[in-house]
Amino acid sequence: MGDLAEVMAVGVEEEFHTVDLESHRLLPRADSLLQQLPAERFGAELQRSVVETNSRPFLRLIDLAEDLAALRQA
Repeated sequence: MGDLAEVMAVGVEEEFHTVDLESHRLLPRADSLLQQLPAERFGAELQRSVVETNSRPFLRLIDLAEDLAALRQA
């Protein structure tokens, strides 16, 4: 092995459930939310209550954290 460290980019997928605020039960409303969000950054999962976010890959963790914060805000 050489002296150079291997550089790797890191990305994150997060899954968010749609929930009724009164009953705290899952709601099958991911499809309606996904219609309002960019398809290249948000996607569906098997459960109809789940919206998945996909960060871009980053070399620096601070850049990843900023991207995750922006996705969460969206």
